[in-house]
Amino acid sequence: MADKLRVVFAGTPEFAIPALDMLHENHQLLWVFTQPDAKVGRGQKVKPSAVKIWCLDHHIPFLQPDKLGVDEASMLIEQSVDVMVVAAYGQLVPSTVLSAPRWGCLNIHASLLPRWRGASPIQYALLHGDEKTGVSIMQMERGLDTGPVFLQKSVCLTEDHNAQLVTNRLAHDGADALQAVLSRLPECFQDKSIQDDTLATHAPKIEKSQALINWSSSQSSILQHVRAFFPWPTAFTLCQGVRIKVIRAVSEPFQEYKVAPGSVVSCAKGGVVVRCLDGAVRITSLQFPGKNTVDLTQTLPGYVLDLADGPGFTN
Repeated sequence: MADKLRVVFAGTPEFAIPALDMLHENHQLLWVFTQPDAKVGRGQKVKPSAVKIWCLDHHIPFLQPDKLGVDEASMLIEQSVDVMVVAAYGQLVPSTVLSAPRWGCLNIHASLLPRWRGASPIQYALLHGDEKTGVSIMQMERGLDTGPVFLQKSVCLTEDHNAQLVTNRLAHDGADALQAVLSRLPECFQDKSIQDDTLATHAPKIEKSQALINWSSSQSSILQHVRAFFPWPTAFTLCQGVRIKVIRAVSEPFQEYKVAPGSVVSCAKGGVVVRCLDGAVRITSLQFPGKNTVDLTQTLPGYVLDLADGPGFTN
């Protein structure tokens, strides 16, 4: 498809920005839908979305409806929109909107569908120790991430990957895959692949409480947990009621320990070693309330050293 497409975009977080850049450069981006400004952080300050900031910087019209509906569908029809692209928008798109553009709505989904349908595919891929993940360009329909898939790009996951790194990688891979689909849109509709629902797994919205570390879990599960929840909501543990964020952790060589899971085995420059179900993990970076993040490979503040004399961590 050589001509520029008339495109509308719907997205909210930083993940959507590479796709916006691509559409702005290669197609006619008419306007953008993004979520209303939200209160964030302890101060509950109202903050615009990353997509809204991008629109302001690039002088692209944007709308922030509480919900998409008949009015938005009418706009798409009246402006002869070819396709609407959705990337981490944050709300369901109703049928009236899905059918309004000429080619319907395409979604950039951060998993290899049908694995990990839902709001948190990257976190669940890491939590379950998947060897690979990726991005899918799919046609949206009423079901949640159930539509036909046009193109997928995969990436191998290693012990160095956390949710932040994977999100950044898939955001750019998603933009590249989207452009490949848009460049041959009619052919993609003929070559699309129907998902096998029997292979589907689901990744519902992450809750903050899920980030609490269970020290009675295996070493591999705890390391996956830390990687999956960085940078949000960040894995944490409790010590005498104090909530301590665990930013990074690595495996500790196996040896027998005669203490309970959650016990601090050692605390020195290089990390805090904590007993788990089948050995121990070494916390190499953490954060106490009201303190900056501490890289334990570089320094060991006194308040961290106090953990060595404490009762350990609780689940």
